[in-house]
Amino acid sequence: MYEFFVHKTEPSFRLTVQQGAPFPIQSQIESWVHTRTRTDDDTSPDVVGAIDEMGYCLFRIGFRFEDVHLT
Repeated sequence: MYEFFVHKTEPSFRLTVQQGAPFPIQSQIESWVHTRTRTDDDTSPDVVGAIDEMGYCLFRIGFRFEDVHLT
């Protein structure tokens, strides 16, 4: 199971962690609002892979191409 959060003051930022895992030390849980819990089969493999690698998946909704430097 995975827990999904939205940042309280920067709502374009989303965070996903595995249920029961420690919250990332880079942030405080009080800064986030829990939005949903999803099963493994209802969570993107890319999100699961990031959590397996880093312990969390942090992403931003509404990125524009102007925000990213792709070549």
